Amino acid sequence: MERILITGSSAAGKTTLGKELSKRLNLKLIHLDKFFWKPNWVRPELEEWRETVTGLVEGDKWIIEGNYGSTFDIRFPKATMIIHFDISPYVCLYRAIKRSILTGKSVREDMAEGCIERINLDFYKYILSYPKKFGPRVYQSRDDFFSGEFVVIRNSNDLKKLYSRLGI
Repeated sequence: MERILITGSSAAGKTTLGKELSKRLNLKLIHLDKFFWKPNWVRPELEEWRETVTGLVEGDKWIIEGNYGSTFDIRFPKATMIIHFDISPYVCLYRAIKRSILTGKSVREDMAEGCIERINLDFYKYILSYPKKFGPRVYQSRDDFFSGEFVVIRNSNDLKKLYSRLGI
């Protein structure tokens, strides 16, 4: 397993897991948020974004964490494993609010320049709607574009099983 995708709601734990797997498996970690956002939360054009992602998946060994359903058709076929966080939106909401408070006015290392996370009601609504509105796209895209190992993380026991399965 040399090309791992990590998907799931914002604040589900994608970045944390990505960092841990990168360290333990010695694989390059790619944070999609860092490539998607332009300074100060400016979105790229769709075609530009798809070209960027096409370039990111060209390598033989990587971990890519992030959502962006508009590029599932590009990323899923290239992956050898997909790890999907399917956890409570309320847990994610709590983590997002906590993260916003703790990071203050600084930019997280997994974000693009000038993208300071603030209290944002639209973002929190997105988190709460993720399981019903966006989560099903992951499962459908798995069926449409992916033939490798698909792991669902719902709790800390599932993470322990994943680490055991990977021998780390």
